[in-house]
Amino acid sequence: MKKIVASLILFYSFSFPVWANSCLPELSAQEQQTLILLSDTSTIGDIYDVQYRMSQISEILGESADPRGTFPVVYSVMTDQAVWSVSQGTYDDLNMASDLLIEFASRYLANYHAYLVNEPVEHHWIHYFDLAEDCKNSPLRLAASGINSHITIDLAASVEAIGAPKSFKNDFDLYGEVLVEKSDVINEKLLEYYGVDGSEFFSGFFVGEWVDKFLGTGATTEFAFSTVRTQAWINGRLLQHWLTRGATLVAMNVSFHNRELILMDLQRLGLLD
Repeated sequence: MKKIVASLILFYSFSFPVWANSCLPELSAQEQQTLILLSDTSTIGDIYDVQYRMSQISEILGESADPRGTFPVVYSVMTDQAVWSVSQGTYDDLNMASDLLIEFASRYLANYHAYLVNEPVEHHWIHYFDLAEDCKNSPLRLAASGINSHITIDLAASVEAIGAPKSFKNDFDLYGEVLVEKSDVINEKLLEYYGVDGSEFFSGFFVGEWVDKFLGTGATTEFAFSTVRTQAWINGRLLQHWLTRGATLVAMNVSFHNRELILMDLQRLGLLD
């Protein structure tokens, strides 16, 4: 009898994914395969291909209210706006702006692909997926953590990867300003798919001082979009030089964890529900 029980335990341990009893919805085999193909960065073409991939991932995960889809729902809106700005000739260096868009999106896509096929995932995205698999975390908390992962770590890495020169700074700043314009659409998408109103959070993150009201003076300075984006530019430039690369990586990870602590505090106060 003991052997039968042990065999059953072993069978069920290996027959179901670790999140089988969690709040994650069950995606069909076709949906899973589609997500694997969409997140495969080896087949990315141009900026419009990136836009299509993000839109499809957002739709598949959003329509099933999959917690792991909170970030791509947000990021798909930002990608639409970024692609539009490039297509309108907004930047002085359109080639580098396109390279940044593709490289930046590829950072998330590559980690999501690795997650889907059980390959190593970078630590900041492991944190996001771990949070998404924990049912106590709200969609807004997850979206905010994904934004932290992407802008604090991925954006700096993207600036390094494209070898952005000092002369690209104005375009980089403009790129960020363009994204701020769509905070209302981001909120609409989160409300549509996940039933959460993040308008106060996003207005505080993008343009206001909302965080300071709850966590004290200085918290916004650490967490505001303009601060995070400016720091990503500086770090991306420093990553290009071997003398400063190591220390910069450490500083980036410290900033990432500090911002997660801010999000934990906001969640504790019930401000990310």
